[in-house]
Amino acid sequence: MIKKLLKSKKGFTLIELIVGLVIFGIISTAVATLLAPTLFAFMRANDFAEYNILLDNLANQIISDLTQSTERPTPVLTNGSEQPDGTWNNVTITTPAARVRYTVAGTDNRGILVREINGDPQPVFTEDFYRRKLVSFKLEYADHIITEGIPADEIPPSYKLTVRLEHTNRDFEIQREYAVRPLILNQHSPLEDEDG
Repeated sequence: MIKKLLKSKKGFTLIELIVGLVIFGIISTAVATLLAPTLFAFMRANDFAEYNILLDNLANQIISDLTQSTERPTPVLTNGSEQPDGTWNNVTITTPAARVRYTVAGTDNRGILVREINGDPQPVFTEDFYRRKLVSFKLEYADHIITEGIPADEIPPSYKLTVRLEHTNRDFEIQREYAVRPLILNQHSPLEDEDG
């Protein structure tokens, strides 16, 4: 039986092969057209989830230093003049362990986030990360709700941290805001209360 099949001269003609390829091409095109929006939506949802995680990681790094701050964060001096509160991309935070400076190296308030500890600058993420993504952040004093019976100058400051992450070709951008209240800043010891 196998010998008969091997000796058989039957097969497909060129026209049959061409017709089969055309039918396969039409079906493949139809399936790809139907799946394209679903695939695009899946890729967008994946980007959104990835960017949210990255934003939280970026914000947590800055918030970690802010919550430990012993002085009010100060904007970095630029061209001999201090930038106003609520400045993009440049801030120095003093913690018990070190002075930490956050800057963004780039243009148009977007670029590589650099964390400098006592004069040693390090990018927050790897070089590969910044091939596809640009970072910016903004730190500003948040409005206080004056609590009855507590003087306004005794209420510890709180900050609003805005972090933005976008794709280098600017087709995808996400921005989130975080409320931050330092744990150490403007706190005093019980001994000061007893003496005063």
